[in-house]
Formats: sequence, structure tokens, C-alpha cells
Amino acid sequence: MQPEIKLSSRVQQGRCSPRAVTPPERIRFLFLPIDLGDEAQVMDGLRAVLDRYGRIDCAANCAGVDRSAGILDYTAADFDLIFGTNVRGLFLCL
Repeated sequence: MQPEIKLSSRVQQGRCSPRAVTPPERIRFLFLPIDLGDEAQVMDGLRAVLDRYGRIDCAANCAGVDRSAGILDYTAADFDLIFGTNVRGLFLCL
């Protein structure tokens, strides 16, 4: 059985880009751009994986964001991004 990896990321450039993290040729790889704070994107991503592979044997949600600022310097938008990715995103992937 050939290993398969599905990766999703909001980031499309730099060290988290599909090109930067693509595994060796012997592993089949699917990259889906997903914002974990967006329920529709998460559901579409899960459907895409199930449509392609039929099942999910194992999943690891390693997404997380932070801001380098004191809590009093956070904006509501910072909070929404952090909570949306780190908490809501995890919940949506369960």
C-alpha cells in the first residue's frame, strides 16, 4: 500500500507552501488550501479527501496561530484569527 498524505494550509507561500513541504515521489500527496476558521472550507476539504480516498485512517490537526504582542495589544481581529484557528478549527476537524 502506497502512503498518502493530505495537507491543508491557509499559507500559500514560503516554508508552508505546497512546494516547500512536498514529500518524496513515492508518497501520493494532496494539498488543499483551507482556512480552518472557515467552516465551509473545512467541510469542503473533508469531502474532497473522502471523495478521493473513501476514508480517513488517521488525522493530525497541527494548525495554530499566535500574535507576538501583549494581550492588551491584541485587537478583536487578532482574537478572532487565533480563536478561529486554534479552537474552532480543531472543533470543526473532529
